[in-house]
Amino acid sequence: MNGLRTQGLTKRFGGLLVTDDVSLDIRPGELHAIIGPNGAGKTTLINQLSGELRPDSGQVWFGDEEVTTLPLHQRACRGLLRSYQITSIFEEFTVMENAVLAAVGATGGYGFWRPMMAREQACQDAQQALLATRLEARRDTLAGELGYGERRQLELAMALAAQPRLLLLDEPMAGMSIEESASVVQLLQSLKGRYSMLLIEHDMDAVFALADRITVLVSGRAAFCGTPDEIRNHPEVRAIYLGDEAGTFSGAAHG
Repeated sequence: MNGLRTQGLTKRFGGLLVTDDVSLDIRPGELHAIIGPNGAGKTTLINQLSGELRPDSGQVWFGDEEVTTLPLHQRACRGLLRSYQITSIFEEFTVMENAVLAAVGATGGYGFWRPMMAREQACQDAQQALLATRLEARRDTLAGELGYGERRQLELAMALAAQPRLLLLDEPMAGMSIEESASVVQLLQSLKGRYSMLLIEHDMDAVFALADRITVLVSGRAAFCGTPDEIRNHPEVRAIYLGDEAGTFSGAAHG
């Protein structure tokens, strides 16, 4: 497992300051959540962490290596993987084949002269990922036949098959039913401690159930960081979400 940290991460689009001097520290083995109101800059921040977007200034460190200028695929090869970004499964392949493809791709081992399913290590990594995500019973099912919740599970399985050191989880519960969300919370709970994880999520019940620490992003700045209890009871955080300092925090945040 690796940790991830940023120092002074700043990004502008024209005259709009979207990420404002953000410094983060995600510890090895930690599940660290980022929350914030609409327009806080969460998507822009995760795009910079994954390598899809280069910051205007500041640094990103993954483990002991500075990766600020590395593109997405080079960060992925180092184990910094983003899941739940877009639908990335291959519907005409089985669940197992999707996971094997992700495992092969992580090593840069594509080669048409060698059958994909003959790659023993990739198949082992894929099988372990399906076990971890509770999809082993669906291994021979075409991905196109999966329901929405199972498709999101498969995206996570593909990320796990690629042997990540840190997972960037971008709204994993988006569009899910209450039952599907509860299943993903249980799944992520089972992965805690085995992977470092950074979670961006609208569902505050899930955030407070899962996170070891939470950073609150406000107008592009990392305004507060603390344990779930510290964040839940922080008067300024409550004011940001509720417009006052009263009421229950759970379920109040979207954006």
